[in-house]
Amino acid sequence: MGFRGDNLDYFQGTTEELIEGYLRQLLGGEAAAASPWDETDFPPLDIYETQEGIVIEVELPGIDLASLQVTMSGGALIIEGLKEEVLARGRVNFLCMERAFGAFRRMIPLLQPIDSSRTRARYRLGVLRITVPKVSEKRGLRKKIIVSTE
Repeated sequence: MGFRGDNLDYFQGTTEELIEGYLRQLLGGEAAAASPWDETDFPPLDIYETQEGIVIEVELPGIDLASLQVTMSGGALIIEGLKEEVLARGRVNFLCMERAFGAFRRMIPLLQPIDSSRTRARYRLGVLRITVPKVSEKRGLRKKIIVSTE
């Protein structure tokens, strides 16, 4: 079985990652491990709409609120922070490790008109709940525009 040219897209970027990992090991460093926080779906969240606004619920168990930052910029909600590891890796022998640690960042575009001045966030039982009120859209209203001759 051979590969055709269009099959090679599957391997795009793989060679560089293998070489980089090999060089890191060769030079005495650790191979770069892929962090689950690099994925676009971490931390996991739900977004739903109510009559009053948009609600975003983000799972962040064990997060220190001092490291959490929620901002609104350019029509997007940005959630970022750091989840620190509680055990030193060199001191324990992990039998299973599924939790993710490290820096994370989620950017959620808000495609509806919202009132960012009334946005509220609450952290309770490991879940960050952000409520973003909607504003009534005024596109359907007719407004006369005066034309000047200057």
